[in-house]
Amino acid sequence: MREFSLGLRIRKRLFKVFKSHETIETLIGYENPTLVNEIVKKTLIRSQQIKNGEPLEISEVRILLGMPSISSPSLVVVDFGGGAGTHFDVFSSIYPDIDFHYFIIETPEMVRAASSNRSNDTNLYFLTLEELDQLPGAIDLLVANSSLQYSKSPIETLTALCELAPKSLWITRFPLNDKEDSITIRQVSKLEDNGPGRQRVASNQFVEYESKIVSMIEFERELEKRFKVTMKVVEERNPYGSDYQSINSYGFLAKIKK
Repeated sequence: MREFSLGLRIRKRLFKVFKSHETIETLIGYENPTLVNEIVKKTLIRSQQIKNGEPLEISEVRILLGMPSISSPSLVVVDFGGGAGTHFDVFSSIYPDIDFHYFIIETPEMVRAASSNRSNDTNLYFLTLEELDQLPGAIDLLVANSSLQYSKSPIETLTALCELAPKSLWITRFPLNDKEDSITIRQVSKLEDNGPGRQRVASNQFVEYESKIVSMIEFERELEKRFKVTMKVVEERNPYGSDYQSINSYGFLAKIKK
């Protein structure tokens, strides 16, 4: 759902521009229809590019690190915060012989827009967090790429996802605080920096949303109640700049405890 990754200098410049232009329209949150429609439009363009055999971006193949050992011609994948389905397109292009049953958990606005625009994609489904009971009973892989931090409560969301008992869990691009306290950070980005691919839009609009950073200790304690971590990766140090030295972005690959 989230392709927000800017260098510190660019982030500082965006914050300065945002503060100095009060008349610039700001889109608040991921439920904003303009933002949702832009992400869906860019996803459809990128989907066709991938189907046409265009090279994948390194940021797109990151999601494949969670792919379990292939032992079945059919896999059930749940993607929390998967936007309009770019990860589904990547999985399908790399593993064309696997029959994916792919479920994306998203905001109600994204579910509405994506479901309408991707109705012809076989085995691709969109559900809200309140519709988890509609998921299959057996899930092979659950992925969350830069999404937990944008939920109302990352720990409560993690708990709900863990209760689905997927065989494997891959959480990536997830910022955590090395200290014990939680921090809420306001992020501001250009509209064109959201969504997959390199397509640009003729807009000076900005997007504003909150990132909730929880402590590493609290997160790992909750995760390890039901899962065994098999790989832990530091993916980016200080993604929010020098003002937040204790925050780093991590990836966790975990297996369900038997």
